[in-house]
Amino acid sequence: MDRTEYKQRGQWVQILMMGVAYKGMSIALLWHTANRKGNCSQLASRDLLSNFQKWIQLDKGQNIYLTADWEFIGMHI
Repeated sequence: MDRTEYKQRGQWVQILMMGVAYKGMSIALLWHTANRKGNCSQLASRDLLSNFQKWIQLDKGQNIYLTADWEFIGMHI
């Protein structure tokens, strides 16, 4: 999970995304965009994770490991 922001045509664009690591690269699977600057809300992060849980199919005993930047520390999912 990662977040980035940039300014396009005078307006801030924020992207929160989830991806998978594959052969040393990250491939974005799901993302959420917002027209604002600053950290994303916990609600946006939870929504993204909820969508991921609906989308992914796991076998019993299979694990997924989530890595994220420091800004997501202390987030209760």
